[in-house]
Amino acid sequence: MARAESDSKVVRQILNELQIDRCLPSAVFRLGRQRQPGSKPRPLKILFPCSAAVNEALRNKKKLVGKFKNIVVRKSLTKQELEERSKLIDLCKQKRESTKLDYVVYAGISPPIPSHTQTDFSNNIVLQNPSLNSPNLSNVTSHSIYSKFKSLKNISCIYQNCRSIRNKINELDIQIVDLKPDLVLLSETWLEDHDTHLTQLNSSKNFHIVIANRDRKFKSKGGGVAMLIRKGISYKQLPFKNIVGIELIAVDISVTSFKDKIRLILVYRPPNTASSLINKLLKNLQNLCENNVIIVGDFNFSANNINWDNNTALTKCGKEFLEFVTNFKFSNIITSPTHNKGSILDLLLTNNPTSICSSQIDAGLSTSDHFSILFTLKLEKPKPQKIYYRDYSNLYQLNSYLISNFNLIYEKFYISDKYEYLIALVSNLMKEYTPLRTATLKPKSIYYPLYIRKLIKHKKGLFKQSLKQLNILLTLINHKRSNQ
Repeated sequence: MARAESDSKVVRQILNELQIDRCLPSAVFRLGRQRQPGSKPRPLKILFPCSAAVNEALRNKKKLVGKFKNIVVRKSLTKQELEERSKLIDLCKQKRESTKLDYVVYAGISPPIPSHTQTDFSNNIVLQNPSLNSPNLSNVTSHSIYSKFKSLKNISCIYQNCRSIRNKINELDIQIVDLKPDLVLLSETWLEDHDTHLTQLNSSKNFHIVIANRDRKFKSKGGGVAMLIRKGISYKQLPFKNIVGIELIAVDISVTSFKDKIRLILVYRPPNTASSLINKLLKNLQNLCENNVIIVGDFNFSANNINWDNNTALTKCGKEFLEFVTNFKFSNIITSPTHNKGSILDLLLTNNPTSICSSQIDAGLSTSDHFSILFTLKLEKPKPQKIYYRDYSNLYQLNSYLISNFNLIYEKFYISDKYEYLIALVSNLMKEYTPLRTATLKPKSIYYPLYIRKLIKHKKGLFKQSLKQLNILLTLINHKRSNQ
């Protein structure tokens, strides 16, 4: 009886911390048989009359950290679910021992945690079977054997070969709203120095814009590259020798004052470029390749130049470029076509594979014959900026307070005492009647009508179908070549 009363008291204290004052528990009891003194305590089950209270308790369980000793909160499981989870935990241990990789039980399965794989999670994390001791505010610990994945908090990027961004500004705006990237990388912008198209984006206020247009000295128009870097991400633009006919942007990006940084290089090389220009490009890249580097862009090396399946080059330019990739220990993350004719023209190179968490090919812009590349960097997104402001909603209450307390200043004889009293009075009044508040600055959200969102979804479905057909066609072509 005493143990039951003690458990009920602890539960009431926990509910107070969880701020649950409605749908209070209908029953509280220990699970399992009585155990020997000093052994692991039995789990305590709390029955709520409604699911809303359960969800609220699970949502606020972080508030218990640091206030109770050895407490773990989870949703109640059936006997069959507990047996399945026990098998999964044993499977994790076996995989850790056999593969030397880290495994966890997550969303009912036991996946590994690779160093550069994006993991989507939408289910609640299920915690270890709970044990509950009495609260101990002097010796506070709280632990769990499961942890959340960080991939959804990393910087997301999208690369596009535009074939002129001038007539695709609205489409790019919709894509930014849909995908919410932190970095937007564009090649073949076809912009000139007097063009202001990128500043006309509805979302341009949320980004820093870096542009490198085609040099007018070059014989043909077109080309050009641009970067849109979300505000809150620090960046430094790096100098290099200009190459007439090849556009390049190089920046160091970071969210920790450049303690952890990634060097990002964006390139556009037009087709049939002279060998001398490629040598100049490679010299620039060699000078810029320090530490953690990612190179992305349209290099226009078709399958007739470089075969990325077996890393072989068929032309002089291709051999020189592939030699650079090999010598500087780069690897191409893209293994599927980025052009509608089946070639890998757009590359995503890195000398540190762990710096890229995930990558995939997606639909490109409307009249472009290139596909887009989506990838995630191993850098956490910047935290939202917070500002401080004074709350003047209770300012009207000052009058009554001043009437009754201000005259006390005349009771002070020395001018220094009057001054100290006045300063203290004003300071206390500001704290009480105009307190400081914090607000989080969030970028302005743009919402498009339902029919546009449906068209975006329909476009993605059509792209997936076309990509499947392209892969089937390429498989048949390769099979035919191997039989010849």
